Amino acid sequence: MTEVQEQRYRRVPQMRSYDNLGSVWHPYIMYFHTPNYSTSHVTTDNFGFRHSVFNGTKLSPINPPSSSSVSLVVGASTAFGVGAEDDTGTIASHLAELTAEPWLNLGGRGYTAFQEFALYAHFASRLPKVKTVLIVSGFNNLFLAQRSLPFELPLGAFYFQQAFEQGMQSATSGRFKRLVEIIRPNRSTPVPSRRSANEVIRLATETTCQSLELWKSVLAPAGARIIFALQPTAFWSDHKPSGAEAELFSLLERIDPNLNDAFMRLDKSLYIGYRDSLQARLAELGVDFIDLNAELPRHGVTEELTYVDRVHFTSSGYRRIAKALQQSL
Repeated sequence: MTEVQEQRYRRVPQMRSYDNLGSVWHPYIMYFHTPNYSTSHVTTDNFGFRHSVFNGTKLSPINPPSSSSVSLVVGASTAFGVGAEDDTGTIASHLAELTAEPWLNLGGRGYTAFQEFALYAHFASRLPKVKTVLIVSGFNNLFLAQRSLPFELPLGAFYFQQAFEQGMQSATSGRFKRLVEIIRPNRSTPVPSRRSANEVIRLATETTCQSLELWKSVLAPAGARIIFALQPTAFWSDHKPSGAEAELFSLLERIDPNLNDAFMRLDKSLYIGYRDSLQARLAELGVDFIDLNAELPRHGVTEELTYVDRVHFTSSGYRRIAKALQQSL
């Protein structure tokens, strides 16, 4: 543990719990959060879903409410609520309080659009009738599409893909082949050159919309409403960091400069192109679209600590997101 990391934990102590959460491997969805994880900041059920809170009761897809219907918050780490001080501080819990209706948290850290749908598909039979599916997503598909890594339609890519491929190649190769690999390692998979902005936008839009077509085909016939909310980031929403946020951002640049550089490549022009492409395609699909990067500034400037990093929030930040979303429900 470096001194810089300790400085970060002193400013946002809840992040130690998130950093230690870990994951386990699963069929089809690849990985998910450690089950039965419990700290004062975050708890998961016996599969790994984060609990949401409704009227003081913890709920999850494994332990849904007894009500006739339920609404879902779907997505990656923002939907999961990375950075919230406790389980009451996530989007799902805030919406449950604001709407006086139960909301379940189906967020999966590091998930792509298809993993988000696959997770739901495997647990759909356990849920009551679904009223609304709020998908707070979009960032990971764009982030992966702009990396110099294989990303081919229709499957796209996922986090830890290289480690998975290397592990599977080693596990499935014959004994003699493994010996040859030790003596003369395989050539690495060819890495594509950096993609143009237009190609990145096309790939990210296609993989996102493919999954939304699945959501619509499964849930629309049952009368469920599907809303896609492009998740906010500090570098897309013209957010002016508070003093505490600026300190945190500076610490993170020192902890992982490569990740920070990758984030900075997702600049405003790329975001605008992606947003416009998604909005046009979702209008064709008949799926409601919200750009939270445009919505958050309308809810006023605050000196509160709302971001814990450039893509995750404190409980206060997630409440601002929930209030912005409530207006579209």
